[in-house]
Amino acid sequence: MDSDIKTRVTPLDELKLPNKQGHDCLVVIYSSDARQLGKRHLLGSQPVLLGRGSDNTIVLENDSVSRRHCKVERRGAAYHVVDLQSTNGTYVNDQLVTDFQLRRGDQVKVGDTIFKFLSGSDMEAQYHETIYRMTIIDG
Repeated sequence: MDSDIKTRVTPLDELKLPNKQGHDCLVVIYSSDARQLGKRHLLGSQPVLLGRGSDNTIVLENDSVSRRHCKVERRGAAYHVVDLQSTNGTYVNDQLVTDFQLRRGDQVKVGDTIFKFLSGSDMEAQYHETIYRMTIIDG
């Protein structure tokens, strides 16, 4: 019978999640271009330029995006989003910004595209890393 089965008590140190360090990234969580949804853009020591122009790191093909719209740059241990005098502005968590230090989970809106900032130690970043690997590695 089920009443004879005992639940095993697991010590806390066995329940710890793996200590994987992922990459800091921007993940597209909304875009009118469905091909962009879920796309991860890794962040590192070099600035990441966002805009409509083909010479940007992240190219956003939308009329409401300036050729050079904004950039995400690392300063010490933190990332900042900096608007590059774009016509329609850069928004973080629905607030117009010119220079803003990103925190885990912040939403950055450029044109009609919304990115979510995830830090490498964030479990959600690790989830996106796993999903990304599954899409690029064949069976």
